[in-house]
Amino acid sequence: MILEKIFVGISPAYNSDFTLFDGKKPFAINDKSDVLNEGYIIVLFANVFNDTLIQEKIKQTIDKNLKSNENIEEQLKSCYSDLCSFVEDDIIASMIMMNNINEYITGRKKKISTIKKEILSQFKHLCFTADAFAQVLSNTIEGADIKKWALVDGLCMFSKESDISYQVVPGFTADGNGFAEIYIINNAQAAIYFDAVQTMKKGIQIKRCQNCNKYFVPLVRSDEIYCDNIFENGKTCKQLGYENKVKNDEVLSQYRKIYKTQNARKQRNSHIPQIAERFKAWADFAKKQLESCQKGEQSLSDMIAAISGDSWMKEGAINANNPETR
Repeated sequence: MILEKIFVGISPAYNSDFTLFDGKKPFAINDKSDVLNEGYIIVLFANVFNDTLIQEKIKQTIDKNLKSNENIEEQLKSCYSDLCSFVEDDIIASMIMMNNINEYITGRKKKISTIKKEILSQFKHLCFTADAFAQVLSNTIEGADIKKWALVDGLCMFSKESDISYQVVPGFTADGNGFAEIYIINNAQAAIYFDAVQTMKKGIQIKRCQNCNKYFVPLVRSDEIYCDNIFENGKTCKQLGYENKVKNDEVLSQYRKIYKTQNARKQRNSHIPQIAERFKAWADFAKKQLESCQKGEQSLSDMIAAISGDSWMKEGAINANNPETR
């Protein structure tokens, strides 16, 4: 028999005909290729927490859509639709809106001002919680291992039967003979805590991309340093990281070659007064040119031209800013 986890979801309000669009019940998450990657939900919210532009855009969207105490249902649907149009993943939009729509359609009526205030408050709290987990699971804060176990204790205290329901259902595998684990998660906070438990249980370490600085879950190698998000010109951080590495390897190779040449000149011309000081001034200048080239501020050919000459050996050339021009 095969036991396969095939669905992790956030349930819609019970016994309701409320739909958001295209006849779909709200908050169902059934894209198993994404959702079943542990750390996925934490990473989504933590990245929003660290992006003030997205935070502000979400606040503006909520302010724009939720204005009147009339037709609240339509306003909530419009707000959800707008959030889905620009938030990185519809799961975020679902979680931001879920608790309040559920309360509204199950009869707990509130003023639109109260709903808006609660949505923003819950959103900020979700993002803050996810970022705290991301920091611990990426081992980027002091005492991360200790804090990880402290969080496990907190998770155990948080968990309530009403937050998450669990079923084992037969017949969900390709041959019809296996079983599937089904989790129904009834609120957004529980979804983040559930994701944290699964991530810790699997020993998965969340990473922070060295290009875009966003959190991500490495899918192929645990030592990955670049994510697969599109960064610029249709290229991912991983593609750009590889290109930059190749470029910087060539830049560094040329720099070292020139450094050795200049050092040999210093050795051959030890009779020149203050040759050691002049070489140090050149070396300081060359290091700045290297860093500038690695950052893409100048081309490789410009760097080579700037540091290849021998004018630094001449009298009066002790100038760390640009000895080659003296």
